Amino acid sequence: MMKFMFFIRLDWRKRKTQAVAALLAAVLLVGVFVAVNQDLWRSAPEDPDLGLADPKNDPEDPNEPEDPNEPGPAGPGDEDPGDAIPVEKEDEPFLAPASGEWSRVFGYGYDETFEDYRFHAGMDMDLPLGGLVFAVAAGEVLFCGADGEWGGIVLVKSGDVVVGYYGVTPASLSVGMRIEAGAAIGTVAPSPLRELGQSPHLHLEITLGGVPQNPADYF
Repeated sequence: MMKFMFFIRLDWRKRKTQAVAALLAAVLLVGVFVAVNQDLWRSAPEDPDLGLADPKNDPEDPNEPEDPNEPGPAGPGDEDPGDAIPVEKEDEPFLAPASGEWSRVFGYGYDETFEDYRFHAGMDMDLPLGGLVFAVAAGEVLFCGADGEWGGIVLVKSGDVVVGYYGVTPASLSVGMRIEAGAAIGTVAPSPLRELGQSPHLHLEITLGGVPQNPADYF
């Protein structure tokens, strides 16, 4: 009976040892499997960059045949005339009305006649009494006559503007007459009442749509 119990205990220890050995072997195999295949446990990127070109973003395939209907690069003479910017020819500058010096400019300044500061709608050129005044540009005579404040006046429409010659004795002109640049307008008269504080001179105005313009921009 004692021998039988001894063999049972010995067999149980043997099986226990085998079970522990089998468990250790299983754990070892699992560890080796995990170590070898550890990349499987990592999450893969959603959109891996494999270095391949995206056909949607590829502007041109060098191996793709050219489309005969597709326009090629523009060369000399291939410009689209619809995109061209027209270049307007500049108008010729006005001629000087006489060979004198401008003594008063356009804009606000001191007025010798009224002895205050006020707006001057033209430019004044000092000239000798009786000196000739010439048309600064070609045009059509709109007015030729006298005025109580300015004395003799000649208005000439030249393109879009009207040129006014004030303080002159008009030449033989008539309304509607066509004159050329450099034609005689008249002669310098005594200083008009409007600018009586100044020596004899030509007062020249240029208006566009009735608005005074700076004559210096036209010479």
